[in-house]
Amino acid sequence: MASSVVKIGAIFVGICALLGVVGAFRSNPNSLETQSGTPIVSAKPKVSAMRFGIETVMLSDLFQNNLKVAKVNASVEGGSENEWIATAILIAKRVAGYGADSVEVVIDRTDLDSANPVPAFRHIAQVYYSPDQKHSVWDKGNLIMASEQLATIKDVQVNNEYWRLEKKFTDAGMGPDMADKKAGAMVARKFKLSQDWQLFEGGPSEKKMGFDDFDIDSTLANDTAYKLDLCMRGKIIRMLKTCDE
Repeated sequence: MASSVVKIGAIFVGICALLGVVGAFRSNPNSLETQSGTPIVSAKPKVSAMRFGIETVMLSDLFQNNLKVAKVNASVEGGSENEWIATAILIAKRVAGYGADSVEVVIDRTDLDSANPVPAFRHIAQVYYSPDQKHSVWDKGNLIMASEQLATIKDVQVNNEYWRLEKKFTDAGMGPDMADKKAGAMVARKFKLSQDWQLFEGGPSEKKMGFDDFDIDSTLANDTAYKLDLCMRGKIIRMLKTCDE
């Protein structure tokens, strides 16, 4: 009988000790240490959001069912795919905090600007985010996209020259197939391309990941995130505009 009491007492002490550790986490969910001081390693990769430029913004209330929809076009210099995505997620969640039900964020690169690229070549990350999926303008749910292959200056120049020539020939009455072949041959000669060359097809593609997959460090983005607050918080902006307007 005495041994049974001892066993029950030991089990009780063990449960209390376990509850004490759990209670420590509940009282301070952001703690990275247990009560014993043992570090807790986060399962999420830590990724820095980048300092970004604010190109254009919108926060409209002109949608059905009183939904508010926002769009932000931002730009960054350099960085990695994960950093572009982290920056887009940070912006999307921040703008949702302004009262937007659905948010689209596009992250653009700036190093192609001198070559006058089509918009798709500048886009390196794009997200669609609704904090409440039942209160969203999109049926497809939240979506994260990023560019796996980036266009070069030469890709931009080839693309622009091809479409300039193709339009010139079709405007002169040439059929689309003949205009395509003639423009393609002239571009190949000018840029010394192989006979089977193809136009670059860039732009972000879907990534199989969620909006909470990263532990996002916002340190580098804090200054421009504050400017985004000043630009959008508490305002209705029905058309895309810059924050300087």
